[in-house]
Amino acid sequence: MKDFFEFKKLITPAVIKVIFMLGVVLSFFVGALDIKAGVNAIDFGGSALIFAGILKIFFGPIIVRVWCEIIVVLFKINDSLTEIKREQKKDE
Repeated sequence: MKDFFEFKKLITPAVIKVIFMLGVVLSFFVGALDIKAGVNAIDFGGSALIFAGILKIFFGPIIVRVWCEIIVVLFKINDSLTEIKREQKKDE
């Protein structure tokens, strides 16, 4: 518990999977809403909304995945640096 309060034990790597899933669901939901709004406004230039909705459905999850991977890489760098520091202290 002490490591948790001193921020030595990080919880974000475990939470990132949930954030990814929420981001994917949100991308699909927002894309579907854009498509629905575009269909309802087809006489007033709704085709742009339909196109934007399709792009959000296809590229939204990819963007969320890349963002999550960047965060995971940062934590892996932290883990590697912590291990290097631990090894150096052990050799002294």
